[in-house]
Amino acid sequence: MLPASLRDFSLNLLSEVIGILVTVFFVDRLLKRREDRRWAPAKNLLEARLFKLAEQIIFAVIGIGEGYEAWGKLRMYYFGEATVMSYCNAEQIDSKYIFRVIEANRARSESSRLRFDYRPFPEAQGKLNAILDTSAFLIDPEAIELLLQLDEELRRLITPRDDEGPDYGNVSALFDVAVKAISVRSHLQTKAKRVQSLQSSATQENRTLPKITLP
Repeated sequence: MLPASLRDFSLNLLSEVIGILVTVFFVDRLLKRREDRRWAPAKNLLEARLFKLAEQIIFAVIGIGEGYEAWGKLRMYYFGEATVMSYCNAEQIDSKYIFRVIEANRARSESSRLRFDYRPFPEAQGKLNAILDTSAFLIDPEAIELLLQLDEELRRLITPRDDEGPDYGNVSALFDVAVKAISVRSHLQTKAKRVQSLQSSATQENRTLPKITLP
C-alpha cells in the first residue's frame, strides 16, 4: 500500500498529465484548422490548375477529331473561388476507346501527311514539375501519387530515343499518358465544391449581376 500522501501525489500528477495532453490535442486541432483555412484559397486554385492541366493532356492525346464525341456536355467546376469549364464524362472513357482514337488519329496523320502538334506534352510536364517542386505540401497524398505516375509516363513519352527524338507515334506511351491523366482528373473532380451545367451557372451569375437603370 502506498502512503496516502504519495497516492494523492500520483493522482494529481496523472490528472495534470491528462490535462496537458488534452490541451495539446485541442490546441493542435485548432492550429491545424486555422492553417487549413489560411491555405484553402491557394489549395483550391492549385487543384483547379491541376484539373485543367490533366484535361489538356487528355485532349492532346485523344481530343483530336472523333475524340470529342465521348466527352459529354460542358460544365462548370467550382474549386472555391476558382472555376474551370470542363467536360463531365472524361472519367467514363474506357481504355478501348482511348486506344481506338489514338490509332485513328495516327492513321489520319499518316494518310494526310499532317503532323499533330505534340508540343503540349513537354510543356505540360514542365508545369507539372514546377507545381510538384513548389506546392506539393498543398496536395493530398493520393493526388501526389497519381501526379508522379503521370509525370513518369510523360517523361517516357518525351524522352528522345537515341538520335531520333521523342517517339510521339508510340501508341502504348500515348495510351499510358491518357490513362494516367484521366485518373488525375477523376480524383481532382472529387475536390470540386460543386458542379453545374453551363446553363445553370449562367442563370445564377445573371441573378447576381446588379440591375442598371438607364436615364
